[in-house]
Amino acid sequence: MIRGLLCCHAAPFAFLVILYWIDLRKVVAGGGTPSPSLIYAYRTALAWGMGATPNDASKILMCLPALAVFFSGLLLLWSERSDAPIFFAGVILVFPVLLIVFRGSDVIYTRHFIIGIAFLLILFSYVLASLYDRGGPSRLTALAVLAVYFLINGQLILTLFKYGRGHYNEAIRYMADNTKFPVVTIGSDHDFQTQMVLSFYGSQALGGKKEKYFQRDSWSRSGPEWFVAHKESFESPTPPALQLNDDTGRHYELVKTYPAAPLCGLHWFIYHNLSD
Repeated sequence: MIRGLLCCHAAPFAFLVILYWIDLRKVVAGGGTPSPSLIYAYRTALAWGMGATPNDASKILMCLPALAVFFSGLLLLWSERSDAPIFFAGVILVFPVLLIVFRGSDVIYTRHFIIGIAFLLILFSYVLASLYDRGGPSRLTALAVLAVYFLINGQLILTLFKYGRGHYNEAIRYMADNTKFPVVTIGSDHDFQTQMVLSFYGSQALGGKKEKYFQRDSWSRSGPEWFVAHKESFESPTPPALQLNDDTGRHYELVKTYPAAPLCGLHWFIYHNLSD
């Protein structure tokens, strides 16, 4: 067995070791909001697998059927004398959690467990297939559960069609169109994420104007004309406030909100400097 494993995995494992030594060991987190806990992030991932919404109560509620599917699927495969329970337990629970623990980062997102969610759904299909094959009431139960699942997730798909993965291009174009000067000055509550988006969309969305981004610790006396606040897409797209004040007392008023579909991007909230 060991010889067979080595034949399959020795070359890619050696490549990963070399890649880690050359590059991966130097990678650091670019930034982000520390999650409350590993348990919260993992629980939320399980809930999204069943079709949760950004509401915290929904995340807690939908986590329960996800756990039921997980343990029911493992017991079902175990009763069939299959080795698959070891695989599913590892890919859904053990390895994702261990990787986060060994990584030692405070930045833990729900999307770090996206592979586990995919395999949880595969395990879900085994459970539904087993119920369906039994016939009678079990078959009706499987069809009812499947219908409820499609109904819940259909709403999330409609949200994706409505909001997409974020409307950064439109947001940047709005700031450019409503700036009287040739340079669009922008600040935000997260330098790393906002600058990445501006560098990708800015050349097309600015319409010939220049963009100047102010790091949070190097604002000018009057402050940037525009301030971008953000939230993760799995949170409710509710703006932080209608007006914001910075550390020096400058006032910013909310003028536009650009939501993103859950787990697909960032909600952007555009504020305008009232002193301009």
